[in-house]
Amino acid sequence: MRVRAHRATMLGQLSALTDWGLAHRSGPTGLDADLFARSVFTLAEGAARLMLTDPEHYPVDRLVDFTRTVLSGLR
Repeated sequence: MRVRAHRATMLGQLSALTDWGLAHRSGPTGLDADLFARSVFTLAEGAARLMLTDPEHYPVDRLVDFTRTVLSGLR
């Protein structure tokens, strides 16, 4: 139950951040903010699982570098 509550809190915070970001960016409009936030959340959970289950192949630095590269492409 606690995990579900924490996930809901984190998704709410991410949704607020993506709502703000989408409202303040230039580029195409009409992106579904809820689906975008849920997609980012799912990717983050997957990355955390990879790091925890196979830290030698997916170290923190690798995931951080990947995230920075992806985010720089969204500018």
